[in-house]
Amino acid sequence: MMATADSPFSSMLDRYAPLVALADANDSPILILASNGEELYANAAYRSINVPHDQQRSIVFENDEIKVARVFLPKDPGRIAAEIMLEIAENLPIMVWLRDFETNEVLFINRAYEKIWGRSRESLYKEPDSFIDAILPEDRRYLDQVRKKHGEGVPTSARYRIRRPDGDIRWISARSAPVFDADGKQYRRAGIAEDVTEQTLLQSRTADIQRLESLGRLAGGVAHDFNNLLTAVIGYVEMALEKLPKEADARAYLENVLTASDRATALIKQMLAYARRQPIRYESIDLNETIRRAEPLLRGALGKNIELDTNLHPSLQNIRADESQIQQVLLNLASNSRDAMPNGGRVTIETKPFEVASTTLIGFHELRPGSYALLTFSDNGPGMSQDNLRRATEPFFTTKEPGIGTGLGLSTCEGILLQSGGVLDIETEPGQGARVLTYWKSYQESID
Repeated sequence: MMATADSPFSSMLDRYAPLVALADANDSPILILASNGEELYANAAYRSINVPHDQQRSIVFENDEIKVARVFLPKDPGRIAAEIMLEIAENLPIMVWLRDFETNEVLFINRAYEKIWGRSRESLYKEPDSFIDAILPEDRRYLDQVRKKHGEGVPTSARYRIRRPDGDIRWISARSAPVFDADGKQYRRAGIAEDVTEQTLLQSRTADIQRLESLGRLAGGVAHDFNNLLTAVIGYVEMALEKLPKEADARAYLENVLTASDRATALIKQMLAYARRQPIRYESIDLNETIRRAEPLLRGALGKNIELDTNLHPSLQNIRADESQIQQVLLNLASNSRDAMPNGGRVTIETKPFEVASTTLIGFHELRPGSYALLTFSDNGPGMSQDNLRRATEPFFTTKEPGIGTGLGLSTCEGILLQSGGVLDIETEPGQGARVLTYWKSYQESID
């Protein structure tokens, strides 16, 4: 008599499980202790059969009438070790898998696959290569080359990106190795895969910071030397203008040279600000009052078709900064918003106190513990993509038409903030506008 999943044995198993005692001979009375506390005895001859796919359960019969249910048989050490390994594999945060090399059948995949890929394990058991559907098309060719090496019976490793069903893109680091039989033939393939998105982004940020710092040092050195040359040019032009009569035709040319030199001087100041080598006169600044004084300039920079709103916190601490640099930051941000919203829009400037209890990573930089004033400059323009956001503060990077922007606006703002002991961060999504958050260190905190 065989036991099946839908037979009366199943309900009996559930009713009297688990049982904790079993006689070791089929002609001796046995005492069964059921989970509900009921005591069952079997005095007649009985026999045991195994329930399919479960070697731990046995059924006892008396005169073909079911008398008892599930029992636990002794486990051998090998089975215990296998169960421990299975439990470990199921609870690892990285994906663990095992495939049949000849048939490509997935023999095992742990639950981490569902968390990382966002897909069910059952889908992978049914379609062993369905995981490839999530891999970004531009990474599949590379992964195909890696998988071809499986036939050589060598370990492989790969890094690629997947797109989860929710649209989130994740970086994956995968490794696999062959499993050989007694004859040295590869008959299975085992591997692991790990979500390394956070580590990848951190490495990218570190590389960006190092690259931008090197570029800043270079820009600062060039700007400093060029400023010395420009000072001489301006000086000689002014001397020439003094000697020329007012009606001389050459005056117009020299005055154009002076105008161009003034623009070059402003550009150099931005480069020096980015490189944090610009002379600064720090003092205690009322940020709210500085914004109020700058409002007429900002409205002029934004133009008539862009509205400007302010929401200034009444209890804001004074900050440690150079007022001219605060105005430069505001004007640079206003210029960006104006160019992003040629058909009009709205800009909002907000301030509020901000406390940092422990060192916090803001953007690419650390914000140290202390008191800050947070100035947020936001617009309802088109926003920017994540790729452009990552490069937004990179010097000379711009999405504007040639001749419109220098690509130094945001990098200058960031340099000013860093030199003042603060940081700059940007929050944006395509079609959702942009928010530039500037953290200014409080004056009292700087003294302390």
